[in-house]
Amino acid sequence: MRIPFSTLDLTTLNRVREALADEEAFHVPSEVIEWLDGQIARHEIDIEAWLAERSQIALIWSIEDVREVRPDLNKEQCWQVLEACKHQHDANLGISWEVLRCQAHLLFGPEPSDKGGQP
Repeated sequence: MRIPFSTLDLTTLNRVREALADEEAFHVPSEVIEWLDGQIARHEIDIEAWLAERSQIALIWSIEDVREVRPDLNKEQCWQVLEACKHQHDANLGISWEVLRCQAHLLFGPEPSDKGGQP
């Protein structure tokens, strides 16, 4: 049974994209790559439903959350804070406002308005 290309799921689209990335093995017109990238970018995922199917939950923190505790940081720095929190995650503590604040302090020093130098 053939599946119409428009109904391929995101996993399949990503696998095709990865396979086509090997330019030595394939010569793929740039229009095809652009179309495929567009399909991947537009593919909507219902994260809540996807997690529920796996009996999982996820709590989401964003750069906007980091900016709540450290408004002096730019987007890239906020992302570095989130990445550090992820890589150094302690399941006993979780991620909290204080964890974000402390990680930002470790990476970028005290907040400019913080006269005492405490996180």
